[in-house]
Amino acid sequence: MSDVIEFPTNADQYYRKALSALKVHDFDRAQELLIKSYETDPQLHVFEELIKLYIGRGQKADLLNCWQTYFPDIELVSDPSVLLLYGASLPFLYDLDAALLKLYQLQARFQAAGWDSEDLMPIIHQLNHTQQLARRLDQALDQGQEAIESFINQVYGGQGFDLLSFLKFTYDRPLDKSLPFFKAILAHTNLPQYIKSDVLHYLLYQNYPGKVAYNWFGQVYELTVAKLQDYRHQSSYVAGLQVIEDYCEQFNPHLLIEFSQQFVLQALAVYPYFEEAYGSAKEWFQLFLTENDLPTPYDLVPEAKHRQTYQTVAAELYQLIYQEQSY
Repeated sequence: MSDVIEFPTNADQYYRKALSALKVHDFDRAQELLIKSYETDPQLHVFEELIKLYIGRGQKADLLNCWQTYFPDIELVSDPSVLLLYGASLPFLYDLDAALLKLYQLQARFQAAGWDSEDLMPIIHQLNHTQQLARRLDQALDQGQEAIESFINQVYGGQGFDLLSFLKFTYDRPLDKSLPFFKAILAHTNLPQYIKSDVLHYLLYQNYPGKVAYNWFGQVYELTVAKLQDYRHQSSYVAGLQVIEDYCEQFNPHLLIEFSQQFVLQALAVYPYFEEAYGSAKEWFQLFLTENDLPTPYDLVPEAKHRQTYQTVAAELYQLIYQEQSY
């Protein structure tokens, strides 16, 4: 038995810090650290996290550059684990038809090499499903508002994850083509708020100059998208992270990442009206602590409407996470 203690390498340290940054949605920092880790010591699990980050954030240019930098000729790659990651990247590197063709070619390559191609099947099935939905959406867009709303209801069907997955595809289409679809989602009465917030942020990032009707928990607002701020730049968001940091520093530093994750999801779900939803960052945290039977240092009594909003959002997010894990 060896008495030699193995200390973490620089690559390990970069990787661990990157995972911590991912948990609090500090994606730019996580990307920087993952690249440092991989270039210090090119380990597959680090490369996988980097690919997942680019895919999750829709950073297609970075995703393409990543493959061109580290695996410039995919035909020469003989590691099936790397090729599986490439297969997962294809829908984000090519249009729908081209991605499907390349996936079928990759599947044939796996079969010829005697490798298990089972992990490629969910990607192929999902793209075929998306292709069918895309054709139905085009038909609905041609038919008008009523057909668009019917299409949304059919795709959603109580399954927020299905609609969110399809939205990622529609974000690649020309904005003017899909705009009536996006506007119908934002004005929809029964869709979860996190879906509407996702669409609203997409329009914000696309610098859409127009106005939209936004149904926020039954209240309809007319929003000028260009006047909005990304949720991470709202004062309530910054204040919320600080409240959590102060609490965890005093009571349990190990809870910082978990609490911050919960806050990020809840803040995004009620965007852009955090104060209307919860009152203040401290009141949100009071709700969070009491709803989870945790001790609270605050002498605050949240309003009933704020508690109701918290519980509604928590239930929506729980359903989304449960659906995602079941896929």
